[in-house]
Amino acid sequence: MKFNYEVETRLKFNNKYEILDVFPQFKTLNFKRLKWNTIILSKPIFLTGRQLRISDVILDDQTYTYLGFKEEDIGSFCNIRAEIDEQILNLQEFGKKSIIINKVLKSVQNPENNKIITIDDFLKFYNLDKFLFFEGESEIASIELSNIINREKLLQNLKVEKVYKLDELKLNLKIMYCNYLKYPLLFEIEMIAKNKKQAFLFEKIIEEIADLYNLKEQVIRKEPPILLFEINNNFS
Repeated sequence: MKFNYEVETRLKFNNKYEILDVFPQFKTLNFKRLKWNTIILSKPIFLTGRQLRISDVILDDQTYTYLGFKEEDIGSFCNIRAEIDEQILNLQEFGKKSIIINKVLKSVQNPENNKIITIDDFLKFYNLDKFLFFEGESEIASIELSNIINREKLLQNLKVEKVYKLDELKLNLKIMYCNYLKYPLLFEIEMIAKNKKQAFLFEKIIEEIADLYNLKEQVIRKEPPILLFEINNNFS
């Protein structure tokens, strides 16, 4: 398990039909619907611009629990963060191998970790406080980049000869429904990069898509946890 760079932007829409009107290519995609809830942990970490979270994802009646960590946002048009997600399969054993626990938080192991039975036990054991909570549903899918934007035009606009293996690049798509936020429906476009150089190139690609489809005015630069924090603290 290692850090990748998450490159993403979010767009505000009123409903899914508006998204499909802009992107008719999506009508043939098989969007999977899932439920989720997320707890942002550790206010001190959050206030440094980083994010630590624990999340449940419910898909096909199965619940998957993840501990995730994001470094500071280094993007301009997109949000770009080095990110790692680790699935929690066994609460007692997880901390022994977790990169987040051992290398990011640098927690000291305790022989009493056999007392970790619940998520609350886990958070208490590692001195992680619950800071923000939100939940909702999402529809997720992916599509090849070549189905969204013309290859030659993209290469010309980016002024490069090639964009890695352009024909193999995909966009991860997410329609997020969350009544905790100022924008109850957000449409997310995401690409995953292996390094910073690739991440900044992917940011340009996503910005080209926003330009092509006249979507820049609908971009929401602030990520959901930040939107939630502002609501809870009465920021405008």
